[in-house]
Amino acid sequence: METLTITMPDNHIGRLKELALDFNVTMEELIRLSIESLLLQPEISLQQAMDYVLDKNRDLYRRLA
Repeated sequence: METLTITMPDNHIGRLKELALDFNVTMEELIRLSIESLLLQPEISLQQAMDYVLDKNRDLYRRLA
């Protein structure tokens, strides 16, 4: 695992601290979880699209098989 250092404006840091307190996590955990969620989003959307297409065309695929 690597360590990442970022620079942010003070007002963003203050808001992150508030959110971390609200969620009862550290600021680092909040940032890490947010980034992980962002990175997983395209995979979730792709899976939803595939499920929709497969469900919508289920009968057609059965007839073509």
